[in-house]
Amino acid sequence: MLHRSGFFVTFWQMSLYDINPPMLRYEQENSRLRLLSKQANDNIVAGRDVTINKARREKINSTLDALSKEMREHIITREFTIKRLQREKSHWFASVGGDRAEIATQVVQQCLQPRALMSPMDADYCTQMLKTLHSLGPPGFSTLMVYDKAFRILIVLLWILIYLTASRGRSFGRCLLFHSKRSS
Repeated sequence: MLHRSGFFVTFWQMSLYDINPPMLRYEQENSRLRLLSKQANDNIVAGRDVTINKARREKINSTLDALSKEMREHIITREFTIKRLQREKSHWFASVGGDRAEIATQVVQQCLQPRALMSPMDADYCTQMLKTLHSLGPPGFSTLMVYDKAFRILIVLLWILIYLTASRGRSFGRCLLFHSKRSS
């Protein structure tokens, strides 16, 4: 059972920033702030609103320093996380017994599908985690099988959404509700 493995815990405790901090966005914001700081400095040199522009430049530079520090912390966290994942990967799927199809099914059902539906950021996390898993290559994990299982579920869901009339949808929903009450 995957929910008893270290992978399950690792997957659910991490965030997108642990494996893929938004470096491009940090660089863009740093460039923008440096430009604003230069503009404020040029205004000081030109003698325009010196007091206001000095305060503005200080605030911008303070924000720039804090942002740079935060970016470095994200880089360090990512490096630490990747090293940790490298160490742990050989133990993740041992409880499933190396059955690649079963591992793929459980990863999709217990991790990807529920988390991807939580929010857009969680969906991005799932995508990045799949890329990370693929590059790490844990024993027993098949990226292709995971995508196959995920797309099969998607096709079924699309079929249900497209082909059900409103009346059939309500009936199907009642069936699911009854089943969920029986399972509880």
